[in-house]
Amino acid sequence: MMQRRTFIRSVGSILTVLGVSDATWLWGNQRSLSALAQSNPRKFAVLVGINDYKFLPPLRGCVADVSLQRELLVNRFGFERENILEIVNSNATRTGIEAALQEYLPNLVKPGDGVIFHFSGYGTQVKSGGVLETAENALIPIDGDGDGKVSNYLLEDTVLLLLRSLRVQGLAIFDTGYHGIESHPAGGFLSRSVPSRPGINVTDDELALHKSLKNQVLRDTSVITLRASDDRNTAVREVDLPGLTAGAFTYAFTQYFWSHDPAVTVQRCLREVSISLSSLGLGQEPMADDGKKVKLAAVFAEPVLTNISPIGEGVINGIEEDGKTCLVWLGGLPPQVIGLYGVSSLLRVAGGGQGELLQVRSRSGLIAKVQNVNQEKVKVPGLGTIVQEFIRTIPRDINLVVALNSQLERIERVDATSGIASIPRVSAVVTGEQPADWVFGKLEQGSGAKSQYGLFSVDGEPVPNTMGEVGEAVKIATKRLEPKLKALTAAKIWNQTENETSSRLSIKATLEVTNSVAPRAALQRQTQTETKHNNSSPVFESAIKSSVSNLPTIPVGSRIQIRIENSNSQPVYVMLVGLNSNKDAIALFPWQISVDSPTSQSQLQDITIAPNQTDIIPKTPPGFEWTLQGLTAVWELQLLVSTQPWKHTLAALGNENYSPRKSPVVLTLNKPVEISRALLQDIHDASATTSQKYAIASDHYAWDVNCWASFKFTFQVV
Repeated sequence: MMQRRTFIRSVGSILTVLGVSDATWLWGNQRSLSALAQSNPRKFAVLVGINDYKFLPPLRGCVADVSLQRELLVNRFGFERENILEIVNSNATRTGIEAALQEYLPNLVKPGDGVIFHFSGYGTQVKSGGVLETAENALIPIDGDGDGKVSNYLLEDTVLLLLRSLRVQGLAIFDTGYHGIESHPAGGFLSRSVPSRPGINVTDDELALHKSLKNQVLRDTSVITLRASDDRNTAVREVDLPGLTAGAFTYAFTQYFWSHDPAVTVQRCLREVSISLSSLGLGQEPMADDGKKVKLAAVFAEPVLTNISPIGEGVINGIEEDGKTCLVWLGGLPPQVIGLYGVSSLLRVAGGGQGELLQVRSRSGLIAKVQNVNQEKVKVPGLGTIVQEFIRTIPRDINLVVALNSQLERIERVDATSGIASIPRVSAVVTGEQPADWVFGKLEQGSGAKSQYGLFSVDGEPVPNTMGEVGEAVKIATKRLEPKLKALTAAKIWNQTENETSSRLSIKATLEVTNSVAPRAALQRQTQTETKHNNSSPVFESAIKSSVSNLPTIPVGSRIQIRIENSNSQPVYVMLVGLNSNKDAIALFPWQISVDSPTSQSQLQDITIAPNQTDIIPKTPPGFEWTLQGLTAVWELQLLVSTQPWKHTLAALGNENYSPRKSPVVLTLNKPVEISRALLQDIHDASATTSQKYAIASDHYAWDVNCWASFKFTFQVV
């Protein structure tokens, strides 16, 4: 149990209800802190999720969102299960939701307690003529349909007013959309918004409750609001991952807090969530406000959370009857990893040392069945035990999945399937048939006009420079797109290595812009081991505060470099790959001239950073700096650090047929898939000493978290 003094010292109001309480930086309300100091506050949650709409297309991930939040709140932030009220599907009526806030909670909470309200389901906007002065955000409950003129909607503002009436420290999370976006985009991800209908009114009961609450004086408490997006042009999506459909925002948000220690700013938290959403191919940027609808980047600037339980990739939330098999909830794994996370991976009990190892025997979505590696150990870890990665296994056969846009005619789909099938490690599926990475479709030119074929994100955004000429045949289009699909395949493969939060190496990496005399930190990554030694630099935190977007932005034409700090007692070896704004695969070719033979031709050599030393990549002479060119779009860089040399990767880079340069340089890859597979094999070889001790299938890579660290830098070039 966390001590009261520690509780008060915890920081940041946005997640007060997650075990923290310092609200001064946002509310300036010293009285609320005094109340907390005197009252030993408790934590409650009301979680609402609706899949089974009768009058709207059913959603698939809203009930899963409730589970994602519940497991986080209970196992990471110390909520009591009996203090969490779950309202799902048929129970989620308007009156039922309001009763939870009007009748259930008032009998339990006292001023200063923390309350979370979470809603996952459809949303819309409504304006009741003469009563509501402007269009209001509205939640659609399970009984939200009406007689055509009146709908049984629940106003978002009613929820916020009800929370304020409790005089608690409140957090409201809305994983719903309010602006009508098509339900099925190119990738099949469902949208959670319904177009507003002119002339539709909310019920008289709802209007009366809303008016009554607005007339109350509720200035002494505040409710912080998080929305999955508040952009009229951006849909709020569900995301399909193998074995799991959930709200994209809820998954990214909860995953972040499983695996990150504070102190972090709210702004930085939602920046990381936005980056995670971008990696899923989604353009939505979460928003936060304090009742003034101010974008997050303009408001929050202070740390918000101190951890209650250890960070980890999962928690034991069940034990089978045999007493030897545990069920592990893997909510902390990155979304790009969970789909391929392999059977025979090993997890360790947090704080238990290497002797407490659990091996994955099977997995479905986020639930894994694990057993103790030590078969003689009778007692298994107890419920609520946090587990962390030890050895990650990933299948060697990794394929890119391309969905065929439902707008394609049958003959177009047949030709596209045939053309894509001829590309190694790329497969085509019907939209919605299984989770897809990208979409092949056509850009409509209007009635009667011929279309252009190209690639799209799962959110329906065209991939830069992939649209062909008008009238192009489908088979010609798939052949033209082969290099781009290979680049995207390579990126999917090396993305499996990301382990910023589970790596046991002590590494910090800072992406710097060097346009001025002093380098400017644009984005920073560090392992949790390094976080204990060295928190984020003030320069980097200042850069976040001054940003006007959740995604980091860097001007086109900027010179960039990455500063890497190795705080380990052993040397490490560095490799850099990525996708530029054209979605071309790139890599750092580490050409260097031997110190022993300065007149010889340069060779591809490992970039080595000595123990407790800092270095910069790429190390180039003046006038040859790495400059960001191309379209104003998103870049993704993957920085990989290993305890062993990159033997296979250097050999693969040597087969790219580039003439040697005098210094390291970033170039486009001709054989990106070969490079990505070499990277994975090198990490596998570096981990062999440990992984060979355990039963791991030969058709899987096995990576020891003590042997590698992999960071993703995602940013927008503007």
